[in-house]
Amino acid sequence: MTDTNKLNLSTEQVQALAAAMLSVARVDGVHPAEEALIASFHQEHLGGPASDLNALLPLVEGEQPLAKLAADQDFAETLVRLCVMTGYADGHLSEPEWSHIQALAQRSQVSSERAQEIRTEVKDLLVASLSHLPDPESVANVAKTL
Repeated sequence: MTDTNKLNLSTEQVQALAAAMLSVARVDGVHPAEEALIASFHQEHLGGPASDLNALLPLVEGEQPLAKLAADQDFAETLVRLCVMTGYADGHLSEPEWSHIQALAQRSQVSSERAQEIRTEVKDLLVASLSHLPDPESVANVAKTL
């Protein structure tokens, strides 16, 4: 997994990532866990709360801004990764969310195969984070729902 702190992201890149995450969350209604993840990411990288993330949505709604930023492959893959994490934040990545993420990936020049690999990486990371729990059957049940 890419540590976003190591990418040396510009303010514009952080804003575009937060906007992409929000666009995924809005697909099926913003869940408090998704909102908390986006706010935490924004605050961690820009040092303050996001006053109005909705104002950032044009960074991912138009073709040009996202394409310009996604010229950096690490950034493009980070965008897909954070969007998948946002989709899973409420416990389930819905098909409409996944379709939206695939569209963002395509616009960012991330192949559908690589987007699927990133989805699997994120899912595996989430399952691994549960592996310390004492009841392996419960972990397996949670893994099935992801």
